[in-house]
Amino acid sequence: MAEAPSRLEHAEELGYEPVDANIRRLLWIAFGWSVFVGLGAGVMIGLIHLFDALRPPFQVSPVARVEIVPPEPRLEANPQTTLDRVREHEDHLLNGYALVDPRNGIARIPIDRAMAILAERGWPTSPKSGANGQPASPEQSSNPGETGTSKQSSKPGETGTSEQTTRPGETGQ
Repeated sequence: MAEAPSRLEHAEELGYEPVDANIRRLLWIAFGWSVFVGLGAGVMIGLIHLFDALRPPFQVSPVARVEIVPPEPRLEANPQTTLDRVREHEDHLLNGYALVDPRNGIARIPIDRAMAILAERGWPTSPKSGANGQPASPEQSSNPGETGTSKQSSKPGETGTSEQTTRPGETGQ
């Protein structure tokens, strides 16, 4: 009894494969998988919406409402605002009048005015600039009636201010 040649032997004799792939069957398989994946995604989206609707509303615990302040040093939430406030305060100190020590008659004057006075009158002399290291008398001062001392503020936040001592009743000009 002679055996029928196998498909492989038959294809080798012909030199090509005589049977093509079944396109209709492959398209039905691809369509079935697409429907299966689409239905699965639809079911998942439906379940998510269902569970969101069934979940009770979220309530914040009273403990979670307490604001916890971290220890020092804290970072600035808005450093530009802080810098603007510092500069505004410094501008006020440099450009404003104020009594620093009313008891001794020490006042703060604007820096521009202080520079103008310094340019007009010259650098003030100290009391120890007299002959032989002796304190200078008021008559030796360039402007009689004025002590001629200038003090720099050493308080924080008052850097660069010029304070000129005047006697009560005199104007700071």
